[in-house]
Amino acid sequence: MKQSILFFIAVMVTLSVFVACGEEKKATPEDVALIFVSSLKEGRYDEAADMTLQIDSAPTPYRQLIVGRYKQIAEDIKVQNGGIVEIKHKRTDLSADGNSADVYLCLSFADKTTEEILLQLMKDGQKWQIK
Repeated sequence: MKQSILFFIAVMVTLSVFVACGEEKKATPEDVALIFVSSLKEGRYDEAADMTLQIDSAPTPYRQLIVGRYKQIAEDIKVQNGGIVEIKHKRTDLSADGNSADVYLCLSFADKTTEEILLQLMKDGQKWQIK
C-alpha cells in the first residue's frame, strides 16, 4: 500500500514537471470571453476586472468602479433571470489585422430563457482583453 502511494506521488510530481515546463498555451478571444462571463457568474469580479483593457494603468478608484459595475450586472442578471446556468460560444469574428475580435456567446438562464451577447476584445500586446 505504502509503495503504491509513493508511486502515485512520484507520477504526479513527474507530470507536474512536464506540465510546468511545457509551452504555455495562448488564450484565444473565445477563451477570454468565456472566462470573463464565468467570472461574473461565479462572483469573481476582481478577476473579471483584470481582464478589462488597460485596467492595469487605471487609477484605483476607476478599478473599484469597474468591479462594482460588474457586480451590479451579475446581481441584475440573478434578479431578472435567476442567474446564468450555461455559457456557450456561438462564433468569433476576428478583424483583418488580428488585433480585435467580436465574440458571440449564448447565455442560458435559470428561468429557461436564453440571450445572445457580444463581447468586444482587443489585443494588448500578446494578451486578449475585454474592451
